[in-house]
Amino acid sequence: MPLRPRTAATLQHQLARQWNGPVHRPAWWTRWKQMKSNLTTYRFARPGLPTAGLLTLTTKRHDRHGMSSVVHDFWASSQPTASAMLAFLGRHNTRARTITFRRGALPPYPSLRHGLRHHRTTAESWHPWMVRILDAPEAIRLRGWPADLTATIHVEIENPTGDGWDRWRLHLKNGSAELAPTSIPGK
Repeated sequence: MPLRPRTAATLQHQLARQWNGPVHRPAWWTRWKQMKSNLTTYRFARPGLPTAGLLTLTTKRHDRHGMSSVVHDFWASSQPTASAMLAFLGRHNTRARTITFRRGALPPYPSLRHGLRHHRTTAESWHPWMVRILDAPEAIRLRGWPADLTATIHVEIENPTGDGWDRWRLHLKNGSAELAPTSIPGK
């Protein structure tokens, strides 16, 4: 099916918020990434329903024979969708023995290792540029947090000029978090 960017981007944004905070990508990102990496995009949805899964990948030929696949995006709205996507990936007609998952766009689905048991799976990390968080309290608020976790932690974060550290109090409760500056000595 052809990709509907808004639907896929909305799915990615909602799912990312559940595990590590939403990813706010510029409007040009998806088209640039697809062209730069020569990505093939698959959208998983039942007829008439919104996108439930998004998979982007590229393949490359091994020196001797066969192929390897590199998965850039793997977003599934449910465990059954993730299982269907893994079944599709495992049967993808690339003759791939190795499937590499790029970190940074991959929620920690427990079924990933088990769903591709006939393949050698790896994960790698790559950052095309440095990401700088401009609003730490808002970034912490938007990140997903376990509902059963309650804690207060004092942290230091490098200040915007890079010449010192600011002290903050991180408070977690009921699936949400608040980061506030503090001036308590030693905390």
